[in-house]
Amino acid sequence: MEGNRPQFDLLLGGTEELPQDFSLMDFASARAQEIMSISEALQEPRRTGLVFQRLPRHMRRRIMSHNAKRMPRRLREAHMRQMEKGGLPPKPKRPSRKYRRRPSNLLEAYNRRAKVNVWLETHIWHAKRFHMISKWGYKLPHFPNDKSSRACYRGAANHCLLQDVSYFVCIELMGSFAGVLKGLSMLTRQECGLSFQAKMWCNGDREGSIMLFHSDSKYPHGAIGRVSFLWKPLGGPKGSGSSEPMVVGEDDDSLTRESNDNGDGNVKVDDGGGEDSDQTRVLWLWVHPSYYMEVKEELMKVFSFENCRPDSEGEPPLKRLKSEKSSAGFKQRQRKGEKLSEKAKTSEATGDVPELFSGNNVKMKILKDRLVRLRLTGPLSHAVLRETLAIAPQPKDGVPRWLEAWEDVFKQQRELWDRLSVITSPANISPSMILGLAILDPRGNLPPKRTKAVDLDSVCNIDAVKGVGGLPLSPMWDPQIRDTVSSSKPSDAQMNKIRSQNLVPGMTEATDDSSISASDGDEPPRLPILLVQRPGSQDTSRRLGYGSGWDIIAPAGWGKPLWIALVMRGARAAGLRDAEILGEIPVSRQCCWPAPPDTCAGKLEAELMEKEAKQKYFKLPPSKRPNYIHLGISSPFTFPWSILCREWSSTQTLDYITNGKQSQDSFYVLRSTQKLNLIASALQGAQKVWGKTKSSYGSKHLVSGQQLPQCNLVKIITDGDPPVVDDHCLIPVRVTICKKGIVAKHAIICLPIEKDVLNGKGSGQKLELTVLEEPNNPDPFKEERVKARKEHKERLKKLRRKRVKLRRAADEESSDASDDVTKPLMGPKATADICTLHMKHMEELYLPPVVCVRNSCIREVAGFVTSGGFSFSEAREMGYGYVTLAALEALIKTRSWNKKLLVFVRNTSNSHYFTATIEVVLN
Repeated sequence: MEGNRPQFDLLLGGTEELPQDFSLMDFASARAQEIMSISEALQEPRRTGLVFQRLPRHMRRRIMSHNAKRMPRRLREAHMRQMEKGGLPPKPKRPSRKYRRRPSNLLEAYNRRAKVNVWLETHIWHAKRFHMISKWGYKLPHFPNDKSSRACYRGAANHCLLQDVSYFVCIELMGSFAGVLKGLSMLTRQECGLSFQAKMWCNGDREGSIMLFHSDSKYPHGAIGRVSFLWKPLGGPKGSGSSEPMVVGEDDDSLTRESNDNGDGNVKVDDGGGEDSDQTRVLWLWVHPSYYMEVKEELMKVFSFENCRPDSEGEPPLKRLKSEKSSAGFKQRQRKGEKLSEKAKTSEATGDVPELFSGNNVKMKILKDRLVRLRLTGPLSHAVLRETLAIAPQPKDGVPRWLEAWEDVFKQQRELWDRLSVITSPANISPSMILGLAILDPRGNLPPKRTKAVDLDSVCNIDAVKGVGGLPLSPMWDPQIRDTVSSSKPSDAQMNKIRSQNLVPGMTEATDDSSISASDGDEPPRLPILLVQRPGSQDTSRRLGYGSGWDIIAPAGWGKPLWIALVMRGARAAGLRDAEILGEIPVSRQCCWPAPPDTCAGKLEAELMEKEAKQKYFKLPPSKRPNYIHLGISSPFTFPWSILCREWSSTQTLDYITNGKQSQDSFYVLRSTQKLNLIASALQGAQKVWGKTKSSYGSKHLVSGQQLPQCNLVKIITDGDPPVVDDHCLIPVRVTICKKGIVAKHAIICLPIEKDVLNGKGSGQKLELTVLEEPNNPDPFKEERVKARKEHKERLKKLRRKRVKLRRAADEESSDASDDVTKPLMGPKATADICTLHMKHMEELYLPPVVCVRNSCIREVAGFVTSGGFSFSEAREMGYGYVTLAALEALIKTRSWNKKLLVFVRNTSNSHYFTATIEVVLN
């Protein structure tokens, strides 16, 4: 029976028999060894895999490869050891948002982010609503994200447009009146308008504007840029210690106000305000940041400034802040939850204290980022100020000494401000008037919601404000008072607590309540400011008063409160791009951008714009790039003024240049007021000619009653002492499209010929130019570009095939791959270098070097448009640019058949010539 028993593996076809007995201990020992080996393999993996790969596939995540806390606890330690061996240390957990938003951490983050580009006090407000750009070392708002330029124009033309121009650098000069004027006279020229010593500016009740030149340059070359300036008014309240004329002594730490007759330069100034040259005066220069360093270097040169050290007057608020931050008490207050005030953030981000330079009884202090300047433009800007500014009333007993001494001045200013409240537009006030005011904290006068300021119902009586002058006396001129006002500014939490105690939420019960005090002191929150009026357009043929408004100058730290208060009253915020709509009038173009092409700032800006335009152009595929060679545009992204002037130069000028008296690449912009008026009269066809007396050019005048059959502009420009090369002179002009057409930046201004003029049959017909198109010019580089592109692609394919071949040979462990000398030549760096050289070669083929400009197209090029677009004020296309003097003279000679002096304007990306009128822009 047992022999016929089936085996246990019979079904499997085996021959093994089932054992008769079974050892339990041997079986358990064998299984235990297998379990131990499996556990060791899991706990300490070899090179076969990573720890996070032990998890099931449904639990694996990519973040587990670098975040150990995502792993199970039993595998974290082994996973972290693997990460350390692989050079990838575990990243710490990002702090929570609540921790990051602590005031101390916010302040640290702001300072870190503001190291490269300086932030304005209104940066946080702008960053949420504007596109920000880096410009001139600042982070500035470019354009708003909600509206276009048309809305900003409506604000400037009919309402109120608000801009933060605090990036303008203020330079303070202090010394004797004669000493300051002596140094500044080396940087100015009488032909360009009123100088610093004009009676219109010396009293300090008006703001002036002037063009600065390099001291070692030969006029008219060496222009720097236009600056605006304020003279500190003479006199002041007795015992104030702030507005009395200050005298420069030998001690740089303090400015003594005592008389000194020992001949050491310390002179006591008479409060009578006479024109004594020994009087100590203070001058503020407002300089654009693009050429601020040039102005600073020239001032150091002409005044022989030697020593430079921090000014002690600006140290207390900043040092106090830094000491508090490093002290234990500061950390304890932070742990208790006390927040930093807005002033602390502003002062810390401002940077170092003002620089102080001294020499030859004149001092220079750099007030960079120490003053706030806000600009309001539009007819309702006065109404916005009237509702925003709560004029400080007469203080009660116990006020500071400086405030008590200024009370008589503040009373006169309050009366003048009440008198000006009847006007409906800032253009009705005396031009460039300066008014000092003392106001309450603008945060205490905020409306419950955003409102729009409106004019008063009463009719504006111009006669009531006719002849009203400014009252520029203000504590703003005293640095100690400015620091005190900035450091004692109440925090937003304190102001909100005070406003919450009002019976009607959001409303101010009494503006004369001096209980709104700064922190623990009994000083009312009096904020001294300066208001500077801007007259706007004075051209009666255009929109009179367009661009008028007010500028607010306040101490540092008060920019954001003033800004929010103005916005809540209906002022519309604008950026740099929106400021271009205000550049349509010459008055506002004096201190705006772009800079003239003959200045260093203008040349640098042109290079940056050329680089950006080229990058944008070559990012496009070849089929989408305009072929400027076909269009006859020799320089689509640059302004080759030197080449254009040289091509328009006469033979006598070339001989004059060859003698070594002037470089061929030199050119300049004509800025002489009288000469520009003469050229404008000649261009307009006025019935006047210029005459000359025996005296210098200052005695020249226009003689009426004579025709201008042949006006010699060269004689107008070269007549003077010393004579200048006329053919290298650029004339600022404005071109206006007659009918349809557009004008953009870099557009060319061309002169017509006689057959282009279409004379009307009737006397009432207007003179027009024919429709003109630029034909396709031959492109000699087209075949070379196609050939170079084809060769470059073939070369890249060959390199790729070689790299693949070498990679395969290396995989097969071929010995020839290591000995191949071509391997280092085909790496990523070599391929990148080849592509870079190819791109550079293609750029030269697409945009060859500029050789000819004047005859690059079918009509002679006279100049270029530097800024253009649709003019909202004129409801037509308009552009500003420059033309050469010789080209303008050639245009005037065509008056016999071109009576209106029409010109052609053509954009760089278009072959159509548009008809336009041309006129000279006066300073």
